[in-house]
Amino acid sequence: MKAFKAAVTAGAITLAAGAAQAAPVTVEQIGTLTSVGQDFTFTFSGISNFIGGAVVTITTLGGATPGLDLSGAFTGEDENFEVLFDSISQGFFSCDGPSNNGSTAIPGAVDNSFNFNNCAFSLPLAIDAATFASLAGDGALDVGVFFGDDVSFTADLDQFKVSLSYETTVAPVPLPASALMLGAGLLGLGAVARRRKTRA
Repeated sequence: MKAFKAAVTAGAITLAAGAAQAAPVTVEQIGTLTSVGQDFTFTFSGISNFIGGAVVTITTLGGATPGLDLSGAFTGEDENFEVLFDSISQGFFSCDGPSNNGSTAIPGAVDNSFNFNNCAFSLPLAIDAATFASLAGDGALDVGVFFGDDVSFTADLDQFKVSLSYETTVAPVPLPASALMLGAGLLGLGAVARRRKTRA
């Protein structure tokens, strides 16, 4: 009986191998500030067979002093950035400070210099399943990162990364006819065993 149970388990595993699987996908693009108040648009294409929602994450990168010039000491300045998904604004963000201009402070941001001239952060923005289906239904998603007019750049490699993460279905592995016959045979043996047990 133990051998029979083991055979049934093996057959179930074999059949499960033919089922569709979910696989994580992460695509990254990098932006480099080379002028004051730059606007960036990153196009993520080839999006297909996705499951559920997605997450867009904006992260500062290295340099001698990692970070971007966000929210300095002067209240009249516009040191923040706007995030857009397919031209739809998701809000304005900064590292807080006097020149945040009413934008949302990024949680966990680190000031690597004085007055957030080198603000390091990672900002994840979740997209629910229905919204992601609407935005990426054409197979692409545009992510805009528009910096305020007073966000400056230095020779310190002011770079940031935009990543898109989601799950996609992987096509099932075709099963040979012999594996399908094995599964059918094991199911039949199971039915016979149950009948015998009932009679006993």
